[in-house]
Amino acid sequence: MALLLGLGGGVAYAYYGATGTGTGTALVGRPVTLRVTAETGAADLVPGGTGAAYFTLTNQNTFGVTLNQVATGATVLSDNPGACPSTDISIDPALPYTFTPAVTVGPDTTSTSRSIANLVMLSGSAPSTCQGVTFSVTFTLSGASA
Repeated sequence: MALLLGLGGGVAYAYYGATGTGTGTALVGRPVTLRVTAETGAADLVPGGTGAAYFTLTNQNTFGVTLNQVATGATVLSDNPGACPSTDISIDPALPYTFTPAVTVGPDTTSTSRSIANLVMLSGSAPSTCQGVTFSVTFTLSGASA
């Protein structure tokens, strides 16, 4: 530390050295949950086949994230069970399910439309009234910071 004093017409200069120890704190931020918005994608689901789930992701974190796994507990329901019962639709792969390519979203960004191929399956015995029905897929994605 240098100290410069002005006294009357003269100048005095002094140098003081100091050392010390102490403690401090730092706060680590917490990640913010990503927002998933459903998208309408290609009508690729046919009886006995699998189809994709389409969505966008909004990442409000200050760091990018890469997601590549659907966690256990995913569900799919018919939005018109009278025409196409939910018993005719299911999550196809065993969960947890790792998918490729992984979805990466930059910091403070919303992704373009993304999909997870072959996530849902329509029963081979599904009635023709399932045509045009929308299915709601609920899932949790996991991954890591990019």
